[in-house]
Amino acid sequence: DVTLVVAKIEGERIAIAADTMVTAHDKPLPVQEGTIKSCMLPGNICVSFCNSPDTAGRAFRAYAIKYPTGTDFSNTLNFFEESSKETGNDYLVAFASPAKLIKIKDGERIKSISTMQWIGDQAAYSLFREYAAGKIKKPQTGRAINAVIFADELEGSPASDLFSAMRYVAIDT
Repeated sequence: DVTLVVAKIEGERIAIAADTMVTAHDKPLPVQEGTIKSCMLPGNICVSFCNSPDTAGRAFRAYAIKYPTGTDFSNTLNFFEESSKETGNDYLVAFASPAKLIKIKDGERIKSISTMQWIGDQAAYSLFREYAAGKIKKPQTGRAINAVIFADELEGSPASDLFSAMRYVAIDT
């Protein structure tokens, strides 16, 4: 069961890449049953999750109801730390302005100054890093779907590199 969300800040822009695979009883479900693991929420934030799509969906709805126009940094992180404690979900919270990424794992904010953050499976992240660095040969066939939404994406965007590496992780696992 591999799940992985990777995000990177480059300048004022944030790119987020995630697998969409969902498993049940340790077996992958059909591609049609995959799920998007990131959600835009009020206040110019994007929150990605690993673990349960059902509990993450409930948390996203609760956040939007409680903060219909968004809220400050502290309230946002407190909300998702509590959700993580209650649900077991890990979250990656991306703030648009200024660009900032915060990882929440096991109900705790993980402090880091890195411009790249991730949540999910350690082995999948290690594989992602190897593909991103060009250390292993890239497979050309397999079960992967590229779904990308760009709004005025710049030439040489950091998103392109993330999506390429994520595609090969999805093929390889």
